[in-house]
Amino acid sequence: MRFINAILTKTIYRVEVTGLGNIPLTGPAIIAANHLSYGDPAWLDSVLPRKARMVMYRGIYDPHVSILGRLIPIPFVRGFFDLFQVIPIAANPPKAMRKSLEQAAAVLKEGGLVAIFPEGRISRIGGMLGFNRGIEVIAREAQEVKDLVIVPVYLGGVWGSILSRSKGRFFLKWPEKIPYPIRVNFGKPLPADTPAWRIRQEVEELAAEDFRTYLKTKPSLALQFLRSAKRHWFKLSSADALE
Repeated sequence: MRFINAILTKTIYRVEVTGLGNIPLTGPAIIAANHLSYGDPAWLDSVLPRKARMVMYRGIYDPHVSILGRLIPIPFVRGFFDLFQVIPIAANPPKAMRKSLEQAAAVLKEGGLVAIFPEGRISRIGGMLGFNRGIEVIAREAQEVKDLVIVPVYLGGVWGSILSRSKGRFFLKWPEKIPYPIRVNFGKPLPADTPAWRIRQEVEELAAEDFRTYLKTKPSLALQFLRSAKRHWFKLSSADALE
């Protein structure tokens, strides 16, 4: 399933990766990434060198639709995610949330990889939301695990894809280009006791570096102006209009 996901993802998207060597090839690790779209888990999974158990919001894992006042489960969705062995999590009831966090910790105790989106929900504004402390609970539950680390990840270029909330809607928009460019940036591993706010800070720094790198691929402002003027030869420029 991971192979199929990688083929489909890299056909529709052009995924560029930096810092992949920061992912330990063996041993336990938590991957903490920002969350801007429904496609984030697929893009992350397509570049990881080893299998990761994704922590997923239960509403996506087990979706329902309301028909005549009754909640009807959507067939096959849950079974599809079970193939990837995701770990569903919900805020309520608290006991269920605690059980999910303990399940994630159990994966780490077995030397596995756990991927989590600490914002807890997809951003609808394009900016990064606050990180929940669930990631701290997972690390604390697995504190006796030797060599446990947390790897911050920033997914760049995601805002604007059809799977994000850009333009105020999911899906119902045309892709800007195909293949659509996505950038996955892995940061240096952090100690297991790193607080959520510090992990978020590291992801923010990765975001800043990603933006600086992205700007280097864009033409200068002067060149952009000349190209625009060439396309609109008989229109007034903003400077002419001011005169």
